Amino acid sequence: MGFSSEIIGLIGAVQANPVLRERLTLFEKQLNDAVKRNMELEEELTQVKAENSQLKQQLAGRSGNSEFEEARAALFKRKTGGGYVKVVYCPECHSSTSSIDDCIPFICSRCHWKSPFKSGDLEEVMKELPE
Repeated sequence: MGFSSEIIGLIGAVQANPVLRERLTLFEKQLNDAVKRNMELEEELTQVKAENSQLKQQLAGRSGNSEFEEARAALFKRKTGGGYVKVVYCPECHSSTSSIDDCIPFICSRCHWKSPFKSGDLEEVMKELPE
């Protein structure tokens, strides 16, 4: 910015071609516009980086605060006051599953997913869940 002004000033002091002087004036204006735009873009980039960081923190908070917790390939729903609902949920469709006997695995009636453990193992599996 200052450099181009000095050149224009020097040319003004010397008998110079008016076309050259006009082009230098145009160049100075374009340079000033480019510097101004660059400053605007740098400010915008700073704002976008701050927003991106904030959104990443929100996303990390949500993924760590999921409604379900996984254990042995099944999902367990968190209670609002802490602990878990004593129901096995399907990891495929998040529907509740059922088991008739202690010897039969939990089965999803919607997508037919089967748990790798039986209903008799539910207490043991739930002990593995984080508090």
